[in-house]
Amino acid sequence: MAATRPVVASEPVPPWCVGESAIRMVFVRGAQDAFALCVLPSEVGGRPVAAVKADAAGEAQPIRVVAADDRQIHVLVDCQELPEKAMVAVYGIAGEQRVDPELEGVVDPTPIRVAARHSVGQDPPATLNDLNRLVIRRGPQSTFFVFPDFDAVAAGLGRFSKGAGWDRPLALLRLTSWLAVPQEGRYVFSLSGENAAWLQINGEEVVGQEYNCGRPTIQEGPPITLTAGLHRLIVDTAVRTNYSLGVQWRPVDTNAARPTLVTGGALMEGRVERRDGDLHVFARTRRGLPYRFQGIPALFCPVTLEDESVCWSGGTLAYAWQINGAPVGNGRRVETILVATNGTNFVVGLTVSRAADGTNGSTTITLPAATVPAAEYRLSSVLIGAPAVCYGNDPVNPEIQVRATSPDATDFILRVELDGHDGPPVVSETPLTLTRSWGRVVLPAGEADTFREIRWQVLHAGVVLHSGRWVFDVPPFESLPDAVDGVSLLRGGAGVTLIARRASRGEDARFKGLRRGQRLLFLDGFVAAAGVVDPAAAEQLDRAVANGPDGVSVAYQRRGLQTLEQADDPRGGARLTPLAALRGVLPVDAVLLAPDLSGARDGETLESFERMLAAFAGALTEAGQTHLILVAPPAFDVLPGCGCKPGPAPCVHARAGRLYAEIVYRVADAYGLIVADLYTAFSLDAGDQPLIVGGVLTPSGMRKAAEVFRRVLYPMNR
Repeated sequence: MAATRPVVASEPVPPWCVGESAIRMVFVRGAQDAFALCVLPSEVGGRPVAAVKADAAGEAQPIRVVAADDRQIHVLVDCQELPEKAMVAVYGIAGEQRVDPELEGVVDPTPIRVAARHSVGQDPPATLNDLNRLVIRRGPQSTFFVFPDFDAVAAGLGRFSKGAGWDRPLALLRLTSWLAVPQEGRYVFSLSGENAAWLQINGEEVVGQEYNCGRPTIQEGPPITLTAGLHRLIVDTAVRTNYSLGVQWRPVDTNAARPTLVTGGALMEGRVERRDGDLHVFARTRRGLPYRFQGIPALFCPVTLEDESVCWSGGTLAYAWQINGAPVGNGRRVETILVATNGTNFVVGLTVSRAADGTNGSTTITLPAATVPAAEYRLSSVLIGAPAVCYGNDPVNPEIQVRATSPDATDFILRVELDGHDGPPVVSETPLTLTRSWGRVVLPAGEADTFREIRWQVLHAGVVLHSGRWVFDVPPFESLPDAVDGVSLLRGGAGVTLIARRASRGEDARFKGLRRGQRLLFLDGFVAAAGVVDPAAAEQLDRAVANGPDGVSVAYQRRGLQTLEQADDPRGGARLTPLAALRGVLPVDAVLLAPDLSGARDGETLESFERMLAAFAGALTEAGQTHLILVAPPAFDVLPGCGCKPGPAPCVHARAGRLYAEIVYRVADAYGLIVADLYTAFSLDAGDQPLIVGGVLTPSGMRKAAEVFRRVLYPMNR
């Protein structure tokens, strides 16, 4: 429902002073409006406007009709004797024949207005867009000047006539005026001088030039056709050294009339009232600085919509605002955001109604789309609380975190779609305001098995700024992860949680043995770590594993799991990297996996070790479609990489050696895998040579490991 307000019955303000008039425009004199250019409709009540008068505080004001056509009449009002904020009314009197432009009457002796201020930096802009970027940066207020012609500008600019130097930045100037064209004709506009400058007619660039010290020639634009009436002329320029700019135009057609300059100010905004009316609708807009978000083509521009309508007979009024036909709010004052994507203008509409008797009125304002942002912000979002690998009954506490460089007052919407194990997706939209550039939205928690997918979008003014997706992959895994981001696995750009099997499902995928020419990959986490084991013993191990009995040989490769890690990754994702690197080492026919035990030095628990190993098993056997043989580690004196010194008893980390072997067997049972059991083989060894010293397999230990591997890889009764 539209917002309403009661209006007390009143007389017209200001009083209606021209009794014979049928329409008027009421405006307030601004500080720079010594001469005001106003617009009235050319017809009222089906009759043409034949005469125009102006009044302020009961006194007639000098005016002149400067242009008139079938749609509107432009009137120049002399406001020099009026104080700032004086209320002025321009009246239209209906008659038999529309009023014509007048050659005599009010003339603005200084029809060129200049807005000047200093910017940042010393390099002149190369394009109009570059100049606009400088203009919309926050900076000092503009200083205004008026001049009789373009040749007089240089002498009257004062400190702004000097450009960039060691002690001052660029001076940015905007020269504006209205050209009155008596009849349609073709004209050529040109620029001269050293300044970087761009001349625009009715908002379109006609001719431009970059800064060039000592430019000898005039820069001419193409011929353009100007219809009879008024045309807005703007010259934007940047002063690099000294003000040096000439502005000229000439007719192309021999019979084309010479345009004249009328005044420099913009069209006055005012409320149009009809004598026989009651409700007079008027809307005003105030725009903020446009901005954008990195990677998003849309430009955002805050705008305040304000109602200044009057209703002489009073009553309760309701307000409804639209932009391009879409509702944006109710009330006398509405704040919204314009979203420009293709440079199309925005049409702001206001409808004011009085429900008591059905009276209503409306008006529209056309706003040009912003083209250059004053600021560019960055925004990102991430889901946390979902583990990279887990079991189905592990807890998941998801939340979306958003970071942005935009002001904290910027409003966002977080839209989340949550797909669960059962039922339709649950969709939520949560308003989000950041605090110190950071915000969070906590999502419903649950066990990993209850989630299937989480999708989210961060929106601003209806535009998606960032989106994400998180998949909970259950056995059999769909495909292998392909990247690591922090402590998360990625697949196809989306986060992924690998929910590994915890218990056997009665499936038997046991390895039957290698055949000649097959491919074997040994992912080695502790057996023959490079740089610490005897190189000759490692080579002997490789030969023994690659060559079976009866002349059977396979294509063999050994890769240390640590070589797949990002050991210098400060985000803690090194342990996940081998999972994401599996794509690069597959396909193969079989994988021999000796798990990495070095996580103990970084506080990895046995529970985390088990889940990581289970994720490896699922990724290789299901997504990787390969046979997998797990290696049960032996009982170490110190765990590889834990940093402890060997002693008479196992270190605190190595005391869990039996538990590591049990974990390997549990994972193997869940996936129906075979185990190369070094724990039992090393424990039962009766030799006189040590198999492990300081957490490293000795040459004897390497030979023992090779024997165990060969029995598993090349069983005699295949």
